[in-house]
Amino acid sequence: MAKRPSKSRAESGDKYIESIDEKKSFGEYWGQLKSGVQTEQFRVICGILMALFTLYMLLAFVSYIIYGAADSSILELSRAERAANRLEIQNWMGLPGAALISLMVHKGFGLASVVLIALAAMCANKLFRVGSVRLMKFTFCSVFWLLYGSIVLGFVDYLIGQPLFFRLGGAFGEVTTLWAV
Repeated sequence: MAKRPSKSRAESGDKYIESIDEKKSFGEYWGQLKSGVQTEQFRVICGILMALFTLYMLLAFVSYIIYGAADSSILELSRAERAANRLEIQNWMGLPGAALISLMVHKGFGLASVVLIALAAMCANKLFRVGSVRLMKFTFCSVFWLLYGSIVLGFVDYLIGQPLFFRLGGAFGEVTTLWAV
């Protein structure tokens, strides 16, 4: 038997370099990405992540209603001071949960922000293909109730005069009320 001549490393490396040099077009990458996103596995994974995030927001929101007054002074500190006082946060979801819900309630839409949690839950249900509610219709209704609830709670907050540890209508409700009055 005759031995085959062995290829040098340089020759085998040239083939590797040639395969790297072959560029795929943007359309080929887009097609691969699109086919990967449309799989059942991807949809279920996104649904699980959305459901977990919704549960996280719900627990943080309920905890904010209970312990928000104690956490508000810590959340007003600088980033370094907040990190130092991280263990004093009483929110069940810790500092990130307290900061997220504080952002939604104070700088957002107030207590009406619970509608955003319901919308996230509906998106998770849609990814799991549970229920027959149309997502677009639910989104429009959610946005309406979010804005309406924030404005009404802003007026209630204005009539009470003495705000709680948070604004009932959030920044949106407060600004809308001051504009209307």
